[in-house]
Amino acid sequence: MDKKLKKRISDQFAACMQKELQAFSLFRGRSDYFFDTETVWEDSSTVAGVNLYVIFTPEFNGRDQFTIEMGWSRLQRFPQLVRRPSLSFASEFAHCSDAQEATARLPKIISLELDSWIEVNKDNVEEVISMQFKNLMEHGMPFLKKNCLPR
Repeated sequence: MDKKLKKRISDQFAACMQKELQAFSLFRGRSDYFFDTETVWEDSSTVAGVNLYVIFTPEFNGRDQFTIEMGWSRLQRFPQLVRRPSLSFASEFAHCSDAQEATARLPKIISLELDSWIEVNKDNVEEVISMQFKNLMEHGMPFLKKNCLPR
């Protein structure tokens, strides 16, 4: 993905985060568990002591794609997982509410049949980001609340 497109996509997504999910702020910590090409937002204000994460990941092998991950940690840190996303299969999703830390890609939260990567081009950035942010609000945030916050 060229730098101009990556910046445009990242800026558009960041604007949506600032407008709609004000409890989340840019993660300022350091971690060996995410790449410097990723943008991480954190909500550490939950009453349950669970840190919630939204991770925006542009594809780094030259394709015009990105993905969004949702995650949590009950250990007050960025999830330290051997693999990310840690939830990829139906069996993993079935028991994820017991996990101390977990991440899942937004498309897989919607349907395990969907590809994890979202195609984008210079002509459809606003439309694609708007749709993915709508998916984040309709599927991703309820997924987090259902699986990692007390009922």
